Amino acid sequence: IDIPIVAALIGSRKHIWLVLEYYANFPVLGFFVRRMNVTVDRGNTEKSARSIVKVLRLLKDQDRDLIIFPEAARFIDGEIHKFMPGLAMFSKKLDRPVVPIYMPNNYKIYPPGSFWIHNHPVIAVIGQPFTCGENESEEEFTNRVHGWFVALSENKTGQFR
Repeated sequence: IDIPIVAALIGSRKHIWLVLEYYANFPVLGFFVRRMNVTVDRGNTEKSARSIVKVLRLLKDQDRDLIIFPEAARFIDGEIHKFMPGLAMFSKKLDRPVVPIYMPNNYKIYPPGSFWIHNHPVIAVIGQPFTCGENESEEEFTNRVHGWFVALSENKTGQFR
């Protein structure tokens, strides 16, 4: 459910998605995934490296956004999990900010393995852009962005700014 929500939020801005190779194996979904996105196979280092190079080539000097899901998996516990490496690398190499979007109810709306969409409020909190500091390591930057998500997830009031 996060893909159509993000697509609605960004509107007509040019973009590409970095999607797990796993999704390209589904009959109908795979057709679109292979044609509209760059797939990454986390289990194959060589294929992953080729995907990264492809993304950098497609976005270098282009007015397009890269959309990634930094946890690189779907979870049903509502927790913010460790981010995969790459978020900061893309930001630095492309000299672009990271605009975080927090969607806390997605795992309730469309849980992994479910065929049905469940009735829960759709919430999307768009954060201020994060820019990697000149002397900030990729790990520090990733931790700073991750911290933003954790802070929101620990907000027990249900109110978001």
